[in-house]
Amino acid sequence: MSELPRKAYLRLSLASGDIDLHYRLLGRGPALLMLHPSPLSSAFMVPMMQRFSGKALTIAPDTPGYGRSAPMPGSVTDLTPYVDAMRRFIDALGLAQYAIYGSATGAQIAIELAKRDAGRVTGVILDNAADFTDAECEGILEGYFPDATACEDGSHLARIWQVAHDSTVFFPWHQRCEQNRIAPQPGTAEVMHMTAMGYLQAGPAYAEAYRAAFRNERAVRVREVSVPVSIIRWPSSILKRYTDRFDGYQWGGHVHMAHCDAGMEARLQCIEAQFPRVFGSAAPITPATGGQAKFGYVSTSFGQVRYCTRGEHTDKPRIHALGESIESIEGIEGMNADGVLIDLPGHGESDCPPLDGIKQYRDACAESIQRVAEALALPTEAMSDQGVSIDRNIRAPPCLRPEASGAHLWRGWQYLRSHCLQRDAVMPSAATLTQKLLALVASQGTHRRLHELSKSAP
Repeated sequence: MSELPRKAYLRLSLASGDIDLHYRLLGRGPALLMLHPSPLSSAFMVPMMQRFSGKALTIAPDTPGYGRSAPMPGSVTDLTPYVDAMRRFIDALGLAQYAIYGSATGAQIAIELAKRDAGRVTGVILDNAADFTDAECEGILEGYFPDATACEDGSHLARIWQVAHDSTVFFPWHQRCEQNRIAPQPGTAEVMHMTAMGYLQAGPAYAEAYRAAFRNERAVRVREVSVPVSIIRWPSSILKRYTDRFDGYQWGGHVHMAHCDAGMEARLQCIEAQFPRVFGSAAPITPATGGQAKFGYVSTSFGQVRYCTRGEHTDKPRIHALGESIESIEGIEGMNADGVLIDLPGHGESDCPPLDGIKQYRDACAESIQRVAEALALPTEAMSDQGVSIDRNIRAPPCLRPEASGAHLWRGWQYLRSHCLQRDAVMPSAATLTQKLLALVASQGTHRRLHELSKSAP
């Protein structure tokens, strides 16, 4: 099995306020900053990171407001705040030199970052970049971003799923005509699901970087970059019709049109072939680590476990129920509560141990809590595993295997509502219920396995 990237957080001080930035890191060699498309996260980059880790130190942050990174404080009208955040991130890692790979929104941030940080950027690889006219851009933006505000009736799930579904067939997804068709039939349910999860995790503000990136999709922006640029020309790109235009420009010697065949393997080979060009003579580098952040990770015998500290009384352990996560606890109990919150193994962003028995999982929970206590220099006795309910009464989770209809999300939504009503509990807000749905989806494999094991537990 390929090695998984290490996950971490860094606290960044920006002009508009502080944010905690989540990122992944894997490999050795010269640094390659990898910027993801919207509304996805650095999780999208993991297969590429694994592929390139033998030749580069791959570093993939979650763009602020996406994945597990905090949203950008203040209003956003262009890409400047995201560029500022990435520069602070590079400063915190102590990188003297780095190259950039960016896809879609990530490509536009890469362009602007290369212009602002030309003294450290050695080169840029642009993937899924486009050249829009002003009229095309405005036409795309009109109707492209539906409201993702959570609704009590769950209707936001249907709106988001329609975007995720139709974007596998058309670009723009909302202008459904033969001219805009990018595939003969809808894509896989797994691809739709990944996209929908990105929208739901980012929440109502998902369009901020997305919209700013669309307005930046101009060939003139690339002309202003002074370092070596490679533009990937991939025939399977959803933006192919607009990327084709780059071939018609007379570029300077620093811009290279990198054509590749269809298929993921051809694309990966083409990207990798650009490394000598964009790295130049950059030397291998070891990034700095550490930095104060509200969230953190500890290493265990089975992987990483995520925790969160809140308030002054961080000796209070707060353990969520099966199928939940740090975010679902925050949503229920309020952001002002003090304590240490932990994603149980196989939940949220915590890795899962092999699940051969209930005792094995209990041991993994105990180890997780112990490691968090050690990391925070807390008394071991204060961080007990009380509250971890793993017994014969584990409630069977619903099947959440992705379906092209999106019905699995509705099943999860109704499962959670029903559970609240059965307990005669106060129904959480629609936003909190959405966080609980995301947590349920993330933990479904662990939850279902523990349910199976509990039925035969002594």
